[in-house]
Amino acid sequence: MRFSAYLCVFLLAVSQGCFFYASQGNTEAAPFDSTSASAILPVGETAIKAARGEQTAAVSICAVRVDRSDVAFPSSGPLSEDLLGIKEITIVKEVKISLDGHKLFVPYSVYADLINPSKATVGFKDGMFVLTIQGGDAAWSYFLDVYFDAKQVHRRSYYWALVPDKPAQETRYWLRKLKDVE
Repeated sequence: MRFSAYLCVFLLAVSQGCFFYASQGNTEAAPFDSTSASAILPVGETAIKAARGEQTAAVSICAVRVDRSDVAFPSSGPLSEDLLGIKEITIVKEVKISLDGHKLFVPYSVYADLINPSKATVGFKDGMFVLTIQGGDAAWSYFLDVYFDAKQVHRRSYYWALVPDKPAQETRYWLRKLKDVE
């Protein structure tokens, strides 16, 4: 077996260990720094946790199925015409993020355009936690990275899978506090 095959087996074992640990009802973080991944349920809530040092990130993705006759079905874009024979899709209804139990505000624009999400990963990159969501199908496949820390969601980078090295969209978020005026 070559080194890359050993590495793949090791990474799979580590990630499965994280899933097993979380699935056993353990609410505390895994006993080591971890990156966690999960298939996104087409209906219902998918929960993912990852740990980095003393910090634990928890992400919940709520998805719903939408029939073509429903008003929530996209009325523009590639799915608006029945060229592909698509009768229903999965859309993301809500994304919740918390860090060490502190709930973060997640702007609607983080997940508003996500259709048929399939996989989510929470990891750590560039000094922040990163939620990566993959979805779509074939030429309409996408993935996005949502960067966050203990204070807020900072940015979202959206990529078409056909051009994975250059973002198709880049959105930044700033936390603004309003002052009372006397």
